[in-house]
Amino acid sequence: MDLYLVKLKKNSMKKNMQTIIFTISVILAGVPTYGWIIRLLVEEWFSNPWATHGVLVPLMAAYLAYQRRRKLKLEWHSDIKQRIYGVLILAVAMAFTYAVRDSTYMLHLILLTLPFFLAGLIIAFYGTKTAKTLLPALLFLVFLIPPESSIANEYGYELVKIEGAIAAAAVGKIIPIEIAEELEGVTILTIKGGKGGKFALSPECSSGYALIPFIIFSVFVALSMPGKLQRKILVAVVCIPFIFLINSIRLGMILLISYYIGPEIALQTFHIFGGLTLFILFAVAYLILINKYASNHTRDG
Repeated sequence: MDLYLVKLKKNSMKKNMQTIIFTISVILAGVPTYGWIIRLLVEEWFSNPWATHGVLVPLMAAYLAYQRRRKLKLEWHSDIKQRIYGVLILAVAMAFTYAVRDSTYMLHLILLTLPFFLAGLIIAFYGTKTAKTLLPALLFLVFLIPPESSIANEYGYELVKIEGAIAAAAVGKIIPIEIAEELEGVTILTIKGGKGGKFALSPECSSGYALIPFIIFSVFVALSMPGKLQRKILVAVVCIPFIFLINSIRLGMILLISYYIGPEIALQTFHIFGGLTLFILFAVAYLILINKYASNHTRDG
């Protein structure tokens, strides 16, 4: 018994030492390669409203890795081929980061290499089996890539036009609304009668700000739940059309509140808190439905 405990303790110390060496290797290779780009990414989180969701991505990826901890065999392998493959993947990822440093989309391209960089290290130390187990967590890091502001704003303009038109068409059966388009393609909704109100629909009013975080959230939920790939894909995409619908409802409610109560209340209160409340309610309902769907399918097979 004492011999068994001694052996167990030695194995535990060996694993701890291997983990420490692996962590040091990640730091030594990662900080010079990605340290400065992570700093730029953090600045992007706080300066680009389309990228604020990125703060949660590392935490979600860490949870996905933690969720698979029982399947991990965190012992160094002795397969030379796998070690060479890992080092090659690592070297290519690092070389690519230096090659694109002066490109227009430097931040996006370098962050794209991060999952490959980590996969290379994992394969070199722990083998391909461990890398496959951690693949969902590694791929999830792609969501660190922030949307390009100019492209996102252009997409936001077009999206809010559609959502504004849907809201105006629905609410227009109750209250009189005029739709016009001013310079730079900004849609203006003017309420004729009641308490009045005039609203310019900017990209910030679109569902785009919520759409990207919700896609990330739904992919996270899909990867976290058990089941076949088809079910995971269904879970990941089913929420997307509802995001557009919810934002159209939000815009319609702003118009109704402005007509009956006043534009100040509509803009200063509901515009700030109403949309957030609607999206939180949808997120809770979405999670409840997904959990029921997952539990039903688990019982069925």
